[in-house]
Amino acid sequence: MKIYEIKGLSGLFTFLVGLIATLAIVVALPSAFLMVLWNAVAFEGFGGPEIALHQGLLLWLMALLTFKIIFKPEIVFELKSMDDGDDLPPPFNKPSK
Repeated sequence: MKIYEIKGLSGLFTFLVGLIATLAIVVALPSAFLMVLWNAVAFEGFGGPEIALHQGLLLWLMALLTFKIIFKPEIVFELKSMDDGDDLPPPFNKPSK
């Protein structure tokens, strides 16, 4: 198990910028792509309704949920108790009894 330590304000800033960039790549870009695709095909091609960016986000979330239901990828989250302090790095572990 790897433990990453965020040191200082610059480390926190770097973490937040990375988190925002990851969210932009995973959420905003596919949402914008689906909005443009829908507006190009359904609105201009067939005279259907035009959608906004937040509706593109909902369309992206529905597509993800559909893929999850169809392909059923397993995602496992594991929670571990760290009462004994053996897994922590040296400044944080408890002295042995």
